[in-house]
Amino acid sequence: MAGRKKGKNNKDKKIKEKCIYFFLEGNKDCSEHKYIKEYYNQLRELKGKAINIKFNFIPCGNGSWTNIEKEIKKEKIKEKIKENDEVWCVLDKDRNDLDKIYKICKGNNYSFIYSNNSFEIWLLFHYENIKVTDCNQKYYERCLSKKIGKEYDKCKGIKFSYEEKERAIKKSKRKDNNYDNDEKSFNNRLNTTNFYMILEKFKEVFYNFDLE
Repeated sequence: MAGRKKGKNNKDKKIKEKCIYFFLEGNKDCSEHKYIKEYYNQLRELKGKAINIKFNFIPCGNGSWTNIEKEIKKEKIKEKIKENDEVWCVLDKDRNDLDKIYKICKGNNYSFIYSNNSFEIWLLFHYENIKVTDCNQKYYERCLSKKIGKEYDKCKGIKFSYEEKERAIKKSKRKDNNYDNDEKSFNNRLNTTNFYMILEKFKEVFYNFDLE
């Protein structure tokens, strides 16, 4: 990024140790959790360990915002989340009121990561020449099953190349940014996700250690 210094060359500013917490709906075997860990490990293999940055991936059970709030509260009670740490909340639309949750996250300085209707819309962005006409998880899963030539299994997920993930970032970011201009309600942003922000955060951490 222009105008920013890499941590290893930034001798004038001490980098504070911090932890980035990802509170994810579902369990540790769900596709969201596996995808994030896989991408994180890909970057670790390419760039090595991120200096002074720790990551904590916390599964929060079913897709309700209430469960995510409970897990955040548990970590705060244990005094694990420090002032310099970051909290990222990752969830699907499903039955959640995304607009209400966004306001809560904004008020608490949490990063808000949504998929409308479900995480599988993010997976579909990895493919070229695909047109999504409906907005529900079962439809997404049927589309994915056609692409991979077998029934899509949420617990197994789908492995994508680094290049395919870069394509998904560009495609989903373009659509999300278009909604920023035209549609302020997250509940009405159909077939859209800002999941790409997690991947961009990882790249920021591994390629640029000065996060302040």
